[in-house]
Amino acid sequence: MITPPVGNNLFILKQTTGLDIGTIIKGALPQIAVLTAGLILLCLFPGIATLIPTLMAK
Repeated sequence: MITPPVGNNLFILKQTTGLDIGTIIKGALPQIAVLTAGLILLCLFPGIATLIPTLMAK
């Protein structure tokens, strides 16, 4: 639920749980950090993205 309609998800969680938006964002930060780390790895080593298809083609 982190993908682009993040704002909608945050507001829906706020309404359903009654928590403030800051608490919800703090809870989402670990997932955002993992996704950012994955993106950085793919940018630095693009071969990772094509590793499995390359192995299957052999």
